[in-house]
Amino acid sequence: MKILVDAMGGDNAPLCVLQGASQAAAEFGDGMTLALLGEEKAIRDCAKENEIDLAPFEIVNCTENIDMHDDPVKAVRHKKDSSLVKGLTMLKNGEADAFVSAGSTGALHVGTSLIVRTVKGVKRPALATPMPGAKQNFLLLDCGANVECRPEMLNAFGTMGSVYAEKVMGRETPKVALVNNGAEDTKGTPTYREAHQLL
Repeated sequence: MKILVDAMGGDNAPLCVLQGASQAAAEFGDGMTLALLGEEKAIRDCAKENEIDLAPFEIVNCTENIDMHDDPVKAVRHKKDSSLVKGLTMLKNGEADAFVSAGSTGALHVGTSLIVRTVKGVKRPALATPMPGAKQNFLLLDCGANVECRPEMLNAFGTMGSVYAEKVMGRETPKVALVNNGAEDTKGTPTYREAHQLL
């Protein structure tokens, strides 16, 4: 499995990304290739300064960065040699199995939709966050990518979350719930009531 990692995305990049990639390589190295995308000189300088071994990694040089303050659509359309856009393009072209970025959520969301595309039936991608629970961990989605959703989108998020919980988290019969202001069928906005019926 080849995983592309946006070395320039997120707070304290590239240091935190390099530290995390090193831990992942040590723990899951067999059968996994990690490729770091970003400004090669910055990656090498950071690794040298912090004594991080880059031997396990492939480095893909990128000459542009997408800043958290960049307009997501403009950034994806114009910064083609950024680590985020290059990573998504490589993923789309089948050059890797996955892409990981802690960079601009907006740009990642837009880039996923414009470059990689969603699976048939999914109108919008959703952010998923594994959360600790009293009895077992659960998956929260969508947790920040979409401000407004139609009922069918919430239904699709429920389906995606259920599949993820089964295939990745190992749940045999995952439950899906809608976060609302009450458990009764009459509670919530018309959107939530309709989504509840779809679910």
